Amino acid sequence: MIAEDYLQSIRDMKGEIDYLKKAREDVANDIGYMNSSGLNPDRVQSSGRKDGLEMMAIKHMKRLSAVDKKIHNKILVYNAKRYKVIVLIHRLPDDQRRRFLVDYYLDGMSMAKLAREYRYENIKSAYNLKRRAVKLFSKNFESDIQGFDKEILPKLKKNDKKEIAKLSQTVSNTGKETK
Repeated sequence: MIAEDYLQSIRDMKGEIDYLKKAREDVANDIGYMNSSGLNPDRVQSSGRKDGLEMMAIKHMKRLSAVDKKIHNKILVYNAKRYKVIVLIHRLPDDQRRRFLVDYYLDGMSMAKLAREYRYENIKSAYNLKRRAVKLFSKNFESDIQGFDKEILPKLKKNDKKEIAKLSQTVSNTGKETK
């Protein structure tokens, strides 16, 4: 089922974004815990060469920048897909299946938590609800999902490239003026 795979890809992207945010936080914390390698932290090095602490800070800043770029790109695609799916889900009849699709695929709730929240006696009932919800979604919107990635996401990537080009041109222009 294309629709189910699409919904699952949105859920997976949310997990990846959360993981990347945690990785970014770890890199930022590494920068905060750096200390000088000498015995006396009050001593100032006066040589022309870069010291180890400076090199380590530059390395961490590059890692931080790379993680920020990954997060930005993932969030752009995730938001585009999520917006499209939210619109489609809200076209469904207002019942528990619609609520399940939002809770499970968009909010990332676990099946056990959903079973408790929906007051099911066992988790099997939650899986049955998932099957019914995905079947309803597929029946109504399979064709909409197929065309979305082919039409919208390439445009999104083009716009992102244009924004990056504008930003780099602005940075290079300001660098020329200051020299």
